[in-house]
Amino acid sequence: MSQIYDVIIKILKGYCTSEVGLDTDLFKCGLDSFNAMNVLVEIEKNYNIRFEEDDLDLTWMSTVESIIMKVKCKLEENQ
Repeated sequence: MSQIYDVIIKILKGYCTSEVGLDTDLFKCGLDSFNAMNVLVEIEKNYNIRFEEDDLDLTWMSTVESIIMKVKCKLEENQ
């Protein structure tokens, strides 16, 4: 898998109550809106990116795959 995948999985292990894969519904695995914000902050720190107010609609955080796509977009924006 990719480095981004590995980092996201490592972050999520502290918040999800079961194993997660690319398409696992994270909100059914123990992630709630409060913890999603903590995950968001950890992602920002790991990748030196900033999520804007528009990104706070957390529906994009429903799966690891969607988080990876968002992180890749943010990294491209910063180049």
